[in-house]
Amino acid sequence: MVKPRVVLPAVLLLFAACETDPPNTVTASVRDSAGVQLVTNTAPLWNAGDQWRLSAEPTLDIGTTAGAPEYELAGAHGPVRLSDGRIAVANGQTDEIRFYDAAGNYIRSAGRSGEGPGEFSQLYRLRKFAGDSLLALNPISTTSIFTADGQYIRRFDLDPVPRRMNIWWTGWLSDGTLLAFSLVREGTRERPGDDHGHIIVPPKPPGYRDSLMHFLYDMQGRLIDSIGKLPGQFLGEDRLVFVPNAAYAFHQDAFYHSPGDIIEIRRYKSLARERTAGDTSKGAVMRLERIVRLSTQELGVTDSMKQIFTRRRQARNESLKKTNPTIGPMLERELAETKFPETIPAHGQRMLADALGNIWLQNYSIDSDQPESWKVFDASGQWLGTVQMPERFSVNEIGADYVLGIGSDEFDVQHVRMYRLEKPAERTGR
Repeated sequence: MVKPRVVLPAVLLLFAACETDPPNTVTASVRDSAGVQLVTNTAPLWNAGDQWRLSAEPTLDIGTTAGAPEYELAGAHGPVRLSDGRIAVANGQTDEIRFYDAAGNYIRSAGRSGEGPGEFSQLYRLRKFAGDSLLALNPISTTSIFTADGQYIRRFDLDPVPRRMNIWWTGWLSDGTLLAFSLVREGTRERPGDDHGHIIVPPKPPGYRDSLMHFLYDMQGRLIDSIGKLPGQFLGEDRLVFVPNAAYAFHQDAFYHSPGDIIEIRRYKSLARERTAGDTSKGAVMRLERIVRLSTQELGVTDSMKQIFTRRRQARNESLKKTNPTIGPMLERELAETKFPETIPAHGQRMLADALGNIWLQNYSIDSDQPESWKVFDASGQWLGTVQMPERFSVNEIGADYVLGIGSDEFDVQHVRMYRLEKPAERTGR
């Protein structure tokens, strides 16, 4: 039986699309403005035959439809590769971290369902940090630290911030800090005279997009400082679809942010090493170093896009009505009230930095049955081109020569899969 899960913050799932790069005319400009490097791209650097690609078959495949329970994955996410080739992956249904050797053989598990040290009511996020140590998140902010061998070390919660509830960390920086944001809408306030924690959430007009306040925390969960607002994921209360969402990536002591409605990848360098938790001085804790833009994209919503969305939503509704016929009128009303914007988002909601500092930005698609594809920018901000992923495969980690993620077979059984990353043109990128 599948365990009931807690309800997580509403996040609109944006899926990657199959994309063909424009002709190989290379155009990119670089300039500095007030100490910030601006890189504008209009075409990819890769020529025909230069494109990176994944091996036709996985070099590692962990998972089975029927067999030893240690190889049966359910709710699996967050696979990471450790320095000796071992794989750690979160198995959500059992709330445990499973370890496999470089050949895919099961070694051990860490964690389990529960409320005690090293246990989870929901193992929501798994990240590798500080070498091969592991961060495991139990919503909203309870974070457990495990060694590379699965030994539980300790756990902590993020310090609360007045009027900024619902704080989640999203990534780790090599200077030992966590980047977090509050999912509370602007203008949210406590109800006057209410001692039960009830809040007033202001209505938002159609098309409204909220900003999220961001914070830096140390690895004890202590607040270092706020670092400002960036575009987030909340929108107006109309039934708008094809909505943008911000994407984040982390590499060494920097994090990257792109807002979703345009490709504008901003690189922020952490200065928190110069500050200590509790320091009340006014020095900055982040510095904007580079802005990377891609200026040529066709983002207009077409009739074909609307038809694809409508067909998929109708199929989903029919499936839901089979289990609960009474919701049919509500689902039909929601579909009839759907509003389409003029443009689709400029990218999906995911961005990753690979081991060499290249930035991978997921393409947006309205059709989740299509394989993911990702735009690749090198460490200087030059757009290299696009890499196509296999069918039924979602990326989690990219090394210098491999891509690791979660795939599924024709029976929708999950597998941890790793593919070789082939780079025919080593002269481009790193």
